[in-house]
Amino acid sequence: MPENGAVTETDRRANRNPAGPWLRADRTAGLGADGRTERVEARVGDVIAAGVLAPGERLPSEIELARLLGVAPVTVRAALDRLRHRGLVVTRRGRSGGSFVADRVDVAAIARHRLAQLDAPALRDLAVHYIAVASAALSLAAGVADPAGVAPLRRRVAAAEHADGAQWSRLLDAVLLDMAALSGSERLTAEQARLQLEYLPLLDLVFQGDRAERAERVRAVLLILDALERGDAPATVEAFTRQAQRGFERLVELAGHTPPPPSPSR
Repeated sequence: MPENGAVTETDRRANRNPAGPWLRADRTAGLGADGRTERVEARVGDVIAAGVLAPGERLPSEIELARLLGVAPVTVRAALDRLRHRGLVVTRRGRSGGSFVADRVDVAAIARHRLAQLDAPALRDLAVHYIAVASAALSLAAGVADPAGVAPLRRRVAAAEHADGAQWSRLLDAVLLDMAALSGSERLTAEQARLQLEYLPLLDLVFQGDRAERAERVRAVLLILDALERGDAPATVEAFTRQAQRGFERLVELAGHTPPPPSPSR
């Protein structure tokens, strides 16, 4: 067993496929029989718009995407064709070919546009929804998690501390999703994945390039993991809610709104 805090090759492989947790979560929710191409297009597009896959980064292969999403490869192929027409994806042929996120995708610009479309009540409602769902998942996870399940997440946080650029943020986002998955609830995990893709890119506008905020966010995630490992559900939820409300307040300042802090109990 690896020493606590050591990053294993398994962890590195997981980090090389950062879209996996969000795509697997959508599979557990079920894509349904109707509109599968459109829904695969929407989910992969959301993953790109959220910066989970960076500009120039290779997407999982069509076969891997089909496996992750629980659909046929022909459905994935049709969805990727739609994404190419939207300018989000480019395809390169040859030995090192495949589908890649288009270089011109500007994740921050997409997030700024989305933030500008949200008035104060809508922004608060999104934050409340995110906090409520994540708190429910973390509370359940604290009741069943054990040190063996938490240790890989600590290693993922260690990898995030040393990651470059925007990668550190998406690695921490994946840790939060993995914590929700420990709850054993497929529906809660899928809903948290959807909300993270919608909400966390907005928070990145606040914390981008701020090393002090980066260090604070890492400490906050470690506090959540500490409480989770102890099986202390109230402390787990409190640690998460404190971090989430602080991020929301900073986001409100950026947007120029002044709604009250969100609370899942309201």
